[in-house]
Amino acid sequence: MKYQFYLLFFFQSIIFAQVKNSYSLVEKQMRLISVEQSKSTKEIANYIKLSFKGEELQIKAAYFHVISTISYDVNYNFSTELFSSDEDFVSKTIETKKGVCIHYAKYFKSIVDQLGFQC
Repeated sequence: MKYQFYLLFFFQSIIFAQVKNSYSLVEKQMRLISVEQSKSTKEIANYIKLSFKGEELQIKAAYFHVISTISYDVNYNFSTELFSSDEDFVSKTIETKKGVCIHYAKYFKSIVDQLGFQC
């Protein structure tokens, strides 16, 4: 029984190490995106399309870009701005590099839509 546990642990660590390794390459490449290429979701999507092949890696790249460039805006909770268009949410998020849940979601959706995937 003891050896079965070690064997299971060994295979599990190999599987997770491979996933982490492929995603770390995506993260490394996404850190190289320039400020000029990050001014619109269309430019971000074009960078992702040129850098990655396949839906999984492109979605991971979009996700990593969103979570690594946007910080949570605590003060937005006290804002009087309650309704905006999707484009306003995205442009404000790109401009300020801040947002709350809806900003993260709309920013991610806009990039994924530009990539041509249903979101």
